[in-house]
Amino acid sequence: MKPASSKHDQNKTQKTKITAPTDRQVLQQDTNRPMGLAILWCLVNSLIWCQLFLPAESVGQGDLALIHSCWFAVLAILGWGIFKLSNRTLIFDGIDLFLGLLCAGPVVSFVSMWMTGGELRTGLFFVWSWFTTAITVLLMRRLIPLFSIKLPVVIVISTALVMSFLGIYQHFYFYASAEAEVLPLIENYQTAVQSLETSNDSEFARQRALEKISALERELSRMGIPREPHAQLMFMQRLRDSREPFGFFALANTLGGFLALALVLMMGVVIYRAVDTSARIQFAISIIVWFILAYCLMLTKSRTAWVGSFVCLTGLLIFHIGRVKYSGFTLIKYLGAGFVLILIIVGIAFWTGSLDVQVVLESNKSLAYRLDYWKSSWDMLQHHAVFGAGPGNFRQHYLEYKLPRSSEEILDPHNLWFDAWSNGGLLSLLGLVGLFISGGLSFLRENPIANQVQSLELIPSTQTVIIISALSVVFSGLLVPPETVRYIEVTGFWVVAMILASLLINWLVKQWKIPDSVLLWAACSMVIHLHGAGGFSMPIILQLVLIFAISTRPICPTFRVNSRVAGLLMLGAGLVMLGMSIPGVIRPRLAESVALSKLPQTQSTSAYRRTIQEWIAVDGWNPNPWFQLSNQLQQESKQSKDAEKLLEACQILEQAISRDPAGYQYFGELAACQFEHFQRTGSKQS
Repeated sequence: MKPASSKHDQNKTQKTKITAPTDRQVLQQDTNRPMGLAILWCLVNSLIWCQLFLPAESVGQGDLALIHSCWFAVLAILGWGIFKLSNRTLIFDGIDLFLGLLCAGPVVSFVSMWMTGGELRTGLFFVWSWFTTAITVLLMRRLIPLFSIKLPVVIVISTALVMSFLGIYQHFYFYASAEAEVLPLIENYQTAVQSLETSNDSEFARQRALEKISALERELSRMGIPREPHAQLMFMQRLRDSREPFGFFALANTLGGFLALALVLMMGVVIYRAVDTSARIQFAISIIVWFILAYCLMLTKSRTAWVGSFVCLTGLLIFHIGRVKYSGFTLIKYLGAGFVLILIIVGIAFWTGSLDVQVVLESNKSLAYRLDYWKSSWDMLQHHAVFGAGPGNFRQHYLEYKLPRSSEEILDPHNLWFDAWSNGGLLSLLGLVGLFISGGLSFLRENPIANQVQSLELIPSTQTVIIISALSVVFSGLLVPPETVRYIEVTGFWVVAMILASLLINWLVKQWKIPDSVLLWAACSMVIHLHGAGGFSMPIILQLVLIFAISTRPICPTFRVNSRVAGLLMLGAGLVMLGMSIPGVIRPRLAESVALSKLPQTQSTSAYRRTIQEWIAVDGWNPNPWFQLSNQLQQESKQSKDAEKLLEACQILEQAISRDPAGYQYFGELAACQFEHFQRTGSKQS
């Protein structure tokens, strides 16, 4: 039974009634657009969504530096095009202004950190990510009205579907097989290292032992396993005790937040298909897709994502029921079916052992941990109020204020407000507040013209969906450090999976006029999640929120810039930033990859030192090569009983500390090294 619309809705529909476009009209409209604009649309979407196939948490390690640097090339090309071809005045509004403040905060904080001391290498990677976030959202706000929000919706839901299948596989099969393969390798490596440190064998035997360790280290590096003992212990504990899926991300919590957003978007599809009695097959398939997303979300055990999705799904349904008058029987039928579906998902999770009562009962403990994080973060930020801790430098400062009962040494404050404050100081905090206010006012403001534009959305062409799906996967496999490049067959598998999923979702959303309310509730689910989880400083996570929250909002002219002036500025800024990217982030990150692949294969001390020096010459802000060289000297000192090498190791550790003055790890290593030197020599200086 179709729902009965109110008289007001019927009158409004009659006034703005628009016939859904046919496939031929879609193709004709795509053809009428300038080819350069269509290419830009495909390129921009591919560069955005390729981040979903990489660990978003690795931005601080520079794994996304190549992708971020590509955005400056896009900015330069776009600036040249505007300078040469456009005669329109560029307009900006309050949302653009506050977005600029949010992204400018980390830049100002980085400058402060550069003057006062901090881990500059990680900070620079984060600064590049904030630059690209600003470019991404500003571009999407101007491109989506020319094309459609449907394409991002299709790609996000498709990626979530692919990632859900991957997550289910990880939960049931990956951990068990990985444990059987990885744990013996780690145990062999630890045994070999301990034997080398305690043995008194001949030089020949020691050389053979070093070769064995080098071979094991190469295998560990290939599998992405850390070599540092504490990191290995944490890795093994996670492998033994965890079964939460993480998809292409590194953490289950990040996957949970992404699935919460996709789940709300998919509910919009289900609602649309529920009232369309002419397409029952699409309705059934949309329910199956929603079920798969919800089940994988349940497996992540991310309570913040559960809360965000539940609140926003409830809000979306209430909002929809309030706008459309259902008959009592129809309402009971749909709500009852939804309730039964949720019970089935939870029942399957309990029946398979994927979920237990303990997960629910420990919610209070999880909340208590977060309260500890927030209290320590608040205390820390009181002493770094203006500029924050600096981009990517939260953990170094947080540990000084960490409560003894806190469960872990967190990398971010697990709260988007504290995260904005820590990364960009008061400037970013002001930008975040302004975005909430200006975005909210934009939704409350009546704008019939914008609503009409939204209703004219066209389904993305099949060719566009295939191209962007394929390029997103290919870019994620190519624009990364060498050690993380995927094999061709793996890339091909994910390309095929992504194309099939996106074609399915594109078929399901055919002729769906996406309401702004669906996009807003989807963004809100992620925002609620980020109030109790990390991810705000991960570029793709913030971009997801901003694209779905504000990209369809009309731009109310507040600031105007001449197109030729704006184009020239964009061209210059893009070229300058691209030129800075090569020595600033690209070469240092590639130098690290080269050095870490060569070091385990070095056969002599001189070759080891030479490799480290080559690494330092390119990656001067990185404390890690100094730390590696110090460890090597300490090993040589133990073998040769040479106290001078131990003293040199202490001096080199001081170089590492100067590059990360707030990091506790290097101070602990320096203290241990100096104490050992004192035990050997009795030097008062030590």
